[in-house]
Amino acid sequence: MKTKSSSRGGQALIEFAVMMSVLLLIFLGIMEWSRMFYTREVLVHAVREAGRFGQVGLTAYDGTDYGSPQSAIVQVLYDSSCGLLPSTKAAVIFSNDTTTNADIGLANSTFTIRVEYQYDFISIFGPFVKKLSGEDMTNSFKIVASSSFKAEKYNDDF
Repeated sequence: MKTKSSSRGGQALIEFAVMMSVLLLIFLGIMEWSRMFYTREVLVHAVREAGRFGQVGLTAYDGTDYGSPQSAIVQVLYDSSCGLLPSTKAAVIFSNDTTTNADIGLANSTFTIRVEYQYDFISIFGPFVKKLSGEDMTNSFKIVASSSFKAEKYNDDF
């Protein structure tokens, strides 16, 4: 004959299983969001570092002469990206505002660095979040990091 205490053991096991599945989904969501946020912050940092380097118009970086400021800027971008760049999942778009000055690093030169990175979700949770936000339910998300820079003239020697 079964007693009440033995039947409650099965109930506790079922409640534990239900709650663990909910907690696991929450944990995976937090982990996925944290990874995506980290990727975005690394790309934003890399774009800013490359832009700061480009404002001075140097062609040499880390002991190597790249021949043009744009090539050196791209190398700084790659080195500052913690291994995310270069990648087949990323597009680096480099534009120079030629109406102000065509030469990067000179007075009043303006340029923009834009990185478009295709972030792939590692869990099944990501596509569902995209669906809730009204986007297609795919296993990737585009992260964009972009900044514009202007080297302003501060005195007549510049």
